[in-house]
Amino acid sequence: MAANDEDRRLAKGTSTDPIHVTADAGVAFTPREPLNEQAIELWTAVRFHTDQIGFNAFHEFMGRAVNGSANRKQQAPGAAAAEAIAAKLLAAPRDSIDPLCGHFGTFLPGVDAYSALKLIAEIFLLTRCGVCPTESGVASDSTDSDSIFGGPDSHLNDPDKLAAALSSFLGKDRHSYIRQIVDNVFEHAQPGNPLATSPVSVGLGPCLLELIWSYWHEEGMLAQTMNAITLRFQNVRRGTRDPLAELEIDPLRPLGAFLWGYIQDETHRLSVARRAYEYNHHYGLNLAGKAVANLRPADPRSQFLRSFHDLLRHADMYYREAADNTVTPDAFPLLIALRDLHMILSEGAHNQFRDLPWTARVDMLIQQWLLARPEMRDFLRGRLMVPYKEGWMGAVDAMKRLQGWSDTNVTHFRDLGVFGERILLSVRYVAWNSITDPQDAADWALFWRQEIQGYVHAYRAATGITLTDDIVEVSRTGDVRYLQPAFHLRNRLSEQRTGALGRGGNGAAGLPLSALPRSTPRSR
Repeated sequence: MAANDEDRRLAKGTSTDPIHVTADAGVAFTPREPLNEQAIELWTAVRFHTDQIGFNAFHEFMGRAVNGSANRKQQAPGAAAAEAIAAKLLAAPRDSIDPLCGHFGTFLPGVDAYSALKLIAEIFLLTRCGVCPTESGVASDSTDSDSIFGGPDSHLNDPDKLAAALSSFLGKDRHSYIRQIVDNVFEHAQPGNPLATSPVSVGLGPCLLELIWSYWHEEGMLAQTMNAITLRFQNVRRGTRDPLAELEIDPLRPLGAFLWGYIQDETHRLSVARRAYEYNHHYGLNLAGKAVANLRPADPRSQFLRSFHDLLRHADMYYREAADNTVTPDAFPLLIALRDLHMILSEGAHNQFRDLPWTARVDMLIQQWLLARPEMRDFLRGRLMVPYKEGWMGAVDAMKRLQGWSDTNVTHFRDLGVFGERILLSVRYVAWNSITDPQDAADWALFWRQEIQGYVHAYRAATGITLTDDIVEVSRTGDVRYLQPAFHLRNRLSEQRTGALGRGGNGAAGLPLSALPRSTPRSR
């Protein structure tokens, strides 16, 4: 796989790089090759694949799976189509009913609609989240169809063989669902013609997922928003003033069937406590709330926050030095920070390391898709003029306003998840402890500059803490940069509530968070 021109320019260094100064400054740097081709290819694959498993890609994938290809022959509209669908359902045995029938996206009652949705999400990740090694053993990129699919004889070129391969991973009992979804999404794929997807990664290489993506989306109130909606869907009242009292999901559109199946499948989804234990095991990150008040983790990563935030601070210092024509930038502190973080990440790569991030991603992609449905937009409304990056985000911000939760835009939490995942993947899968040249760390910093600076900005917007300041506030518990994000988020929520009440003239400023009215996101 070949890196794109921009990534190679940043990695190798050109005359436009900040570390290459002019002769007038009296300093000259010797151009050099990047640390190695495999690392650059891996980083490019990380950037590509994390983009390909984002919500926008999933929304498009789901649209093709439910409605079929845009070129599919249209069914007759109106009564004729309805009669044809009814005849098909009545004539077919129960175990072979097509769960994705009809041009209008009509789904079967019960949990079949949600079961199909969940299966589509799993297939989506199976075909996009990882790196396929080529014959040379180097990770391949989906920009090269020959290297992706292993040549013309690869089983990935054949939709029948692809369905059989997916069945072996997802279970034979789902074979009919898998066959239908493969036909819908890859309708025009024929033997000898590569499927228009990224490589199938199961068993072939690292699955490019990091649990920090789920952590930041959870802190952004994605899961809490779905929890509030599903409780109201079941006619459960929350508090004396229920902001969702007017929730009415009509049976004329499919959202009700999806929500029914989503609720019925609760025992098969990860609980808040289960995710919280793994956040702690991977990164030492804690959630705040009643559901996680009594956690007793056996193996936390207590040094992760210090190591990760120090790495970001050293990267920012390197950018500053590289931009100064009178200073030779020193990348050795950056290399040491990369080694430390790599070691901490490797310690947490055990037990549920592969399965829980995968399951959490499936759950949250489904939540995002449900929140992006037109029915949700009709009920929650939201601000249509806000340029959200993904279709579910307006619903979450609208819910936060209804419930009196944080007023921080969910865009910042989404950026923390996306950028944090890429940064950690780039550190986890490179053997930094065996690298001795500090310039290799400089190559890393230049390649990931967009993500590093984006993460620092989003963290400041969400928590109010600047990770790159030379001098920061030191509280009684230590440097605020190393305190839990949940601690800062609770403080900001308390300030938001007390400030709003104080402006109302009721003298509420200074009240503890527990004394403030309205529901809070603490009851996860």
